[in-house]
Amino acid sequence: MLILPFLMQAAVPALGAEPDSTGIKDNSAIFFNASSDSKPREVSLGLPTNNNSAVQIFEDGLPVSYYIYHSFPYKSWHGGASANTTGSIGPMETAMRYGEINNYVDSYNKTGSDSFGGVLNYTFGIWGQHKVDLNISGPIARGWQYSLSTYQNFDPGSNHLATPHLKDRHQFYKAVISKALPRGTVALIYQFVNYMSIGENFGPFVFVGDGSVTAYNGFDLGKDSYRPDEGYVSYVDFLTGEMKTMDIKDANRDKSHHLTLRLECELGNGVRLDVRSRFKHAGSQRGAGTLAGIDEATAGDGYSFIDGSVYTGLLQKRMLLHFDAFETSWMNNAELSFSRGNHSFRTGLDYSFNHGGTVSSSSIFSHEVSKDPRLILNHGQKYYNYNTGGEYYDGFENKVAAYFKDSWSDGGRLMAEAFLRIEGLSIRGKAANNIGGDTSNTRYSGFDLTKGKITHFSETYLNGAFGIQATCRIVGGLSAQADATATRIHSNIFNYGGYYYPTTDPTDTYLIRGGLAFKNEWINLLSQLNYIH
Repeated sequence: MLILPFLMQAAVPALGAEPDSTGIKDNSAIFFNASSDSKPREVSLGLPTNNNSAVQIFEDGLPVSYYIYHSFPYKSWHGGASANTTGSIGPMETAMRYGEINNYVDSYNKTGSDSFGGVLNYTFGIWGQHKVDLNISGPIARGWQYSLSTYQNFDPGSNHLATPHLKDRHQFYKAVISKALPRGTVALIYQFVNYMSIGENFGPFVFVGDGSVTAYNGFDLGKDSYRPDEGYVSYVDFLTGEMKTMDIKDANRDKSHHLTLRLECELGNGVRLDVRSRFKHAGSQRGAGTLAGIDEATAGDGYSFIDGSVYTGLLQKRMLLHFDAFETSWMNNAELSFSRGNHSFRTGLDYSFNHGGTVSSSSIFSHEVSKDPRLILNHGQKYYNYNTGGEYYDGFENKVAAYFKDSWSDGGRLMAEAFLRIEGLSIRGKAANNIGGDTSNTRYSGFDLTKGKITHFSETYLNGAFGIQATCRIVGGLSAQADATATRIHSNIFNYGGYYYPTTDPTDTYLIRGGLAFKNEWINLLSQLNYIH
């Protein structure tokens, strides 16, 4: 008999339909992670990335977060009633716009309207969840318009925790002021988010050995709670060595402010200019316990209940990784698009600045393997093995990039496109790395930076991406497609959080795809072979 912890997470892919000339796919088939109201489905392509290998989210033509980690973009983004369009962009477009190969979500906020109108969506679930998604818009004066939105989520979850009552409490507030120009629109968008979420969908089960599972000790997966009744988390601050205690809600909370400027302008003669600029300031706290294996406790191992009585039996260990992180970023993009003959061109410039950092403190705690488990002490202590996985960095990053894309069509059977992106990256900051054979920052139980030392880093890199795609219509709705994309990236500031000094060698990624497609009014099929290296 093998007892395994279990994490419930149903999800469907964030995939769209056929891309248009901008590379953005429509919103006819966008789906989101069924375990989250704002988190897209993470589709792993087996690719190395520069942002912790997760789904990035674009909004109004710019990333929602400078990185995935620590300021997770899904914690400061929600489509819903405030979004005008929501779609997805494929690997070639992400390589050109962001320098990496992946599938991203893209959305654009609603601007104002000439007449008053609104949308209200209210949803409730059988487990006690309530969601309110509201947008209203209308005119102000002299061509100025407004759009106001809020999204509120109250979710206790199906496996109701003793503490706190709500596992997820999301508050999104958004205000847009826009004006129609003679040849375009301009919009200023402000958003504030207060996002509290405790990821706790764990539970034990018995793996029989033939591929089937059975309940362990009557535990009802998805309904019973597998977390002790503890309304706070404790940790040793990795930076100062101080013991700190936080309310569990505050230890799992993100707060962020976004201010975005969006300009869309038709310059004449088929030339279009898009300018986007976003300032973001965000703080992120996380303090949930990740499963770290099940052991068998004996009388001599030093485990006991809070009243001092000895505990023996199955013991669920958890790692508490508490991070206190921040992001202050300024991201900008300007793009010209125009057509000449059989060619459609896009050329753009990116400039991004980021000041980011984290103080991440770690510890271990244990509890029973049962419904509504009791906390188990280790030699009289609730938490132990402090900061064996601690992280620290505080750094600055400047990124400048230029890209160019040419899409060509003979007006009949053949279509082709190619792009090139060149990116300069400069990083500097401080961390707690081992450099030049020094081992003073090697993590051990009880480590903090008063026992180690601050180190500094400064690097400059050249990154880039290239892609080419061709499509040939064979007959009717049948066509052959092939594309190849290559990217080069280097380490970013969040890679300096551990005790090791990250590699300065580049990471090169290649994606080659080819296959047949068939499309008509009622079916869209694609058969494709992929090579990733």
